[in-house]
Amino acid sequence: MIREAVKSDIEALARIHSDSLPHSLLPRLGEEFLKNKFYPMVVTSENTLLLVKELGGKVVGLALFVYDSRCLEKEIMKHKASLGIAVIKRIFSDHRIFSAAFRRLCSPKIRTDKTEEFIESSKNQMPAISEMPEFYTLAVLPDFRNKGIGTELTLKGLSILQKNDESACIAKPASHIACSFFQKLGFRNIGREIRGPNERPLMIFKKEKV
Repeated sequence: MIREAVKSDIEALARIHSDSLPHSLLPRLGEEFLKNKFYPMVVTSENTLLLVKELGGKVVGLALFVYDSRCLEKEIMKHKASLGIAVIKRIFSDHRIFSAAFRRLCSPKIRTDKTEEFIESSKNQMPAISEMPEFYTLAVLPDFRNKGIGTELTLKGLSILQKNDESACIAKPASHIACSFFQKLGFRNIGREIRGPNERPLMIFKKEKV
């Protein structure tokens, strides 16, 4: 069963995020930060669509879509003290976490591929890239991977966005495997997002009108 997350899921969400994506920035800040700050904020926000996959009464996967990622980052920054404490706690075991957190807080620059038809058509038909919903996080417990759960969560989320009159959704995959996953589901490359020395592909999903 796929459903929207509720407050009672928060502990499971934090565990899934930590176990599934241990090298991503938020899990590196610690499961306590996810459980006590991030997911309580996300579950109750009107700016997010947070779906979970439940099997036999157990939550095994999650998909987080954000209607306005800039607003989410502002919400995260309201917890500066908790962020700082989490970084300090981790800096001795993860000496690169400070630079990773700093890069994440840098204002992103978008470099688009001007050869893409999207660039030509977006001016009148679609909102600016920064105003589009973003597929923020997909996480599935290791024991439940390769069973189609990630695909199921993604397609369900995209379907709900479309029903809410959202014309497109962007994704910023962190690996070649993630890029391939999104491409198989109909996302296409339109450029790069640049934060400091780091770059990520910028991909878009837009269902063609029949």
